[in-house]
Amino acid sequence: AFMVPVALCFDNGDALSMTLTPVWVAWDALITMYFLLDIAVSFRSGYISKGILVLDATAIFRHYLRGWFCVDLLASVPWDWLMTGRGDDLQALRVLRLFRLTRLLRLARLQTMVRKMEDRIDSELTSLCIAMLKLLTVLLVAAHWLACCWWGIGWMTIGVSHNSWVVERELTTASFGERYLDSIFYAVSVIATMYGQIAANNWAE
Repeated sequence: AFMVPVALCFDNGDALSMTLTPVWVAWDALITMYFLLDIAVSFRSGYISKGILVLDATAIFRHYLRGWFCVDLLASVPWDWLMTGRGDDLQALRVLRLFRLTRLLRLARLQTMVRKMEDRIDSELTSLCIAMLKLLTVLLVAAHWLACCWWGIGWMTIGVSHNSWVVERELTTASFGERYLDSIFYAVSVIATMYGQIAANNWAE
């Protein structure tokens, strides 16, 4: 939910776009390998059916194949690895970048895990704290997505409109940190319904 919009919107193809640091690449590879390994483990993990634990290998295989397999497979495909060596094929790169959105399917599995965890909590105070944390997380993720989309729109309208907010703020040669801070400032301003220094300058924005 965090890295996908950043990779889609801030990777603008210019020299000053955000570069993938070794830590980021290693973390992304680790997550991808975890989900690929989880697919293999899921084919060997029992499940509950009508209150009975099913451990039969064939039944487990069919149950997972009819359930989470397609979602897990789409969310685990290492699209970034497939993009390696295609630097000259811009059309293929754009299509593969859109396939990064399939990683958001992992949120469905995460929601299921959180729901199971909540079912095991008996404390009302703990449940209230979790509810508040979930609300805060939703707001932060919404602000992050809005910031990424806001930057993407501003960057795409540079060649179309002379008064893009990116040009107005002189961010065409700015670092990734400056670009993101200005974008998240606008997003928080919108969510907080307050007036900010950054505003829309054309119809697309």
